[in-house]
Amino acid sequence: METVQSIITEWTDPKSWEKLVQHSFKDSNWKELIDPVNYKFNFGVTPFSQFQIIPIVLVIYLVTIFSIKFLMKNRKPFSLKFISILHNAILCIWSLIMCVGVLYEIIKRVSNEGPLFTVCEDPNGGFDKGVTYYWSYIFYISKFYELLDTVIIVLKKKPLIFLHVYHHCKTVWWKKYITMIQILQFVCLGIAGVLHVYTINTIGCFTHYPAFAAAYSINFSFLFLFSKFFVKSYTPKNSNSNTNIKSKKID
Repeated sequence: METVQSIITEWTDPKSWEKLVQHSFKDSNWKELIDPVNYKFNFGVTPFSQFQIIPIVLVIYLVTIFSIKFLMKNRKPFSLKFISILHNAILCIWSLIMCVGVLYEIIKRVSNEGPLFTVCEDPNGGFDKGVTYYWSYIFYISKFYELLDTVIIVLKKKPLIFLHVYHHCKTVWWKKYITMIQILQFVCLGIAGVLHVYTINTIGCFTHYPAFAAAYSINFSFLFLFSKFFVKSYTPKNSNSNTNIKSKKID
């Protein structure tokens, strides 16, 4: 409840918007981006930690995308082959580094503290500091860079669908299999969420419910959209329509 009240206060206080403009790059502790051991999330100090950052970036993102799309209407598409390769290579390397970092830290902590640390948080604080949460923060930062996906697609005049704006498009020939894998991923996350709720209610340990609710609402929205996309794109169409067309031709 305190978190919700602090968000409302932050949004309704004009001074907080002044601080956002003044803050920008000057007052951020950029060392946190390269110091996982001493990482500690602090609102207004950790880069991109202000409440207003996300809606501002999203507005800029949408205005930029639809402006480029309008300007490209009567222009030839750009190739951008090298830029696309470089962009995808950066994303792959970034994702690999995050994956290795998270796995290493989880294996180390499970061996030292047991598996419950992945579910139960320290009631005295701790969900906002340490190596594990550093990688969660780096994942959050990567989402800003991934917005370039859409810019490249619009400049190449490729089809822009809602699911891409909501998530990302994939390379055409791998799209079906990646979609299947991601659906499986979201199902597994849903199962993990059920186990999470069962564990915290059985043991009675501390957890951050607003963060849990936000994470799994996004997860289930992705599951719905990817499943809908898969059914629409890869499920065989109803043969009745073809039969009716053929019968009309015979008549």
